[in-house]
Amino acid sequence: MLHESLNAFLAGDACRAEMVIARGRLVNELSALLFLKQFAQVTEDARGVTQALNLQSAVKSVERIAEHIVNLCEVVMWMVRDESVRQGARLGGFLRVLPGCEKA
Repeated sequence: MLHESLNAFLAGDACRAEMVIARGRLVNELSALLFLKQFAQVTEDARGVTQALNLQSAVKSVERIAEHIVNLCEVVMWMVRDESVRQGARLGGFLRVLPGCEKA
């Protein structure tokens, strides 16, 4: 994700930036699923609480890194297409392919 976001920034490639934004959403979804799974496991057997907390801390760090990467791609979208895709104005659905980006 980081490599692709930097390439999108350097090339001014809104299509590539949109693909990275979609992957950022996937990171958020996977993080939420992992949390729910760990929560269910810990409620059944409390012996794994320490391990679950350590894993959740690592996952939150990765999620934060992904959010910074998404922020960079949102700037690319704004610079290239003058289109705001910030938090409240994010595109609907999991992935909307921008016009001209069908092959990406």
